[in-house]
Amino acid sequence: MEFTEFSTVIDSLFLFFGQTLAKNDRKRDIYVEVKDIPGIAMESIIKQIKRESDNLPRNIGKAFALGWRLYKSRHPEKIRKFETELCDECFGHGILTVENTLPGGRKEVFSFSCRLCGNWRRHFSKDNLFSTRAELETRGLSVIWPKKSIAVNVSVN
Repeated sequence: MEFTEFSTVIDSLFLFFGQTLAKNDRKRDIYVEVKDIPGIAMESIIKQIKRESDNLPRNIGKAFALGWRLYKSRHPEKIRKFETELCDECFGHGILTVENTLPGGRKEVFSFSCRLCGNWRRHFSKDNLFSTRAELETRGLSVIWPKKSIAVNVSVN
């Protein structure tokens, strides 16, 4: 779902609960949390929030995530299924999780979509940041998952 569509959805939710409309900065913060939820589920999620909440949820992103999990469990036939491609870069997972050490020793962890296969589509509905192990390591990031030592079981009949 694009931000403009999402903005309209959030406005309707705020109005339903009698709240002042959120400013664009706040909407963008929420959008970052829910942007991977497909638009097909949004109407159902909004109805659920309106039906089950007396007030606007304090953590809207969390309410949407819960709604998305419920939607997937209630409508498994509507969820796209993806065949896993064999990939020596991500071992079929589609994502490369990296760790970065910040000044002061604090660590941050985040993920990139594998540039060499399409397996990332199982995790993200839109393009994410793409990379390969070599590109990440060149930038000083260490890939912490999946490890190269993970063995991929492939059976050939």
